[in-house]
Amino acid sequence: MTKRMQRKPFTIAAGIDEGSRLLDWISARFTYLSLEEWRRMIDEGRVEVQGRTEGADRVLREGELVAFAPPPLEEPPVDSRVDPVWEDEDFLVAEKSGNLPCHPGGRYFEHTLLRLLSKGSSDLRIITRLDRETSGLVLLAKSAKAACVAHAAMASGSIVKSYLAMTQGRFPAGVEAEGFLVNDTESAVRKKRRFIKAQELIDEPKPERCSSSFELLACADFELGPVSLVRCHPKTGRTHQLRASLLALGFPIMGDKLYGVDEGIFLRFIAGRTTKEDLKRLVLPNQALHCSGLSFRSVSGEMISLASRPRWPEPYNELLT
Repeated sequence: MTKRMQRKPFTIAAGIDEGSRLLDWISARFTYLSLEEWRRMIDEGRVEVQGRTEGADRVLREGELVAFAPPPLEEPPVDSRVDPVWEDEDFLVAEKSGNLPCHPGGRYFEHTLLRLLSKGSSDLRIITRLDRETSGLVLLAKSAKAACVAHAAMASGSIVKSYLAMTQGRFPAGVEAEGFLVNDTESAVRKKRRFIKAQELIDEPKPERCSSSFELLACADFELGPVSLVRCHPKTGRTHQLRASLLALGFPIMGDKLYGVDEGIFLRFIAGRTTKEDLKRLVLPNQALHCSGLSFRSVSGEMISLASRPRWPEPYNELLT
């Protein structure tokens, strides 16, 4: 599946623009492609003047419109497994895989949970978004009215989610993580966040209070060392809350490229330069974080409680038994 880019018309201004050859003008104005690359785009008919394809030597006149239609961008492959779990006239709950974005954005347009479920309808709205590599249950509203009800429930804390995570190391019996999320200014990744305790909160811009509880369910020794199965209860709903908190506690989630053993793995991943050593250190292809429980009230007031089991590869599934 490809992503179609829209044509963007530009008006030829009087003075310096008029009288220029098409190739000279477009290559000087838009330098992200070389002269030869722009010549190829013109030869392929991707550049139009006044709605018609023209040659590289076409002389431009004041007021004419030049439009460019870039080649379609190939979207990265995803795991498009989506299983409907529960549905009524207002809401839909689906279980997504661990390599599927919820919303269109960045390099992903058609390869998203919303596109796969919408099937041409624009009314479907995601209420409980998950990160691309987080698997599990997602709540969607089927209308603007249902979305308003769900957003109010989210704000009041009456939509409850729980997660299962596999972490490296021997996790303690139980942990309450009360603190703040701030931008990680020491990271090379702009979106990365850092969990800190209240006493560390010194001149941090825009801190977000966050609270999570963690419960050890099982622990086993593997070739790489001890691995723990942890139930996670986020009491607040902050971006990357569980992943950043577990990293700060010293128990990174297995397979997490950004909040795992080395954020350099994430940088190499987005650049398409993941190494064999990176894959070995990650152990798993995607982060082992799964939204396993979801509770909410329907519009009619009925309490809906749903559960989901992760599909982690062997031998780590033995922790789930």
